[in-house]
Amino acid sequence: MSLEKRKYARIPVDERCVIYAGIEEFEGNIVNISENGVGIKVNKPINCSKLTFLFVDRKAENFSKRNMYSCKARVVRRAEDFVGCTFARTFEISEFINRRRAEDFFKNKGACSC
Repeated sequence: MSLEKRKYARIPVDERCVIYAGIEEFEGNIVNISENGVGIKVNKPINCSKLTFLFVDRKAENFSKRNMYSCKARVVRRAEDFVGCTFARTFEISEFINRRRAEDFFKNKGACSC
């Protein structure tokens, strides 16, 4: 297993997740883990240029900061057919950042200076 693959190995496939695009919140599912990042499918198209943070396993009954993974999201590959589309429902993200910044973001709801 490569170093990149190990980096994402703790993230469970088929887990529910929440994506933040700016301060907008979208629910989705993790569909695959690859060396490039984490494949996400969301319930409606997101403007990929505004993608900011990913929180995994945010279920009302057991959500806590321990259950979240954070990332400064950079879209690696969009699965949409048309080139140049900024909105996508399926894409890969990478460039994970540290948990502290994500906690700051979550506390201030979008006021993180990342």
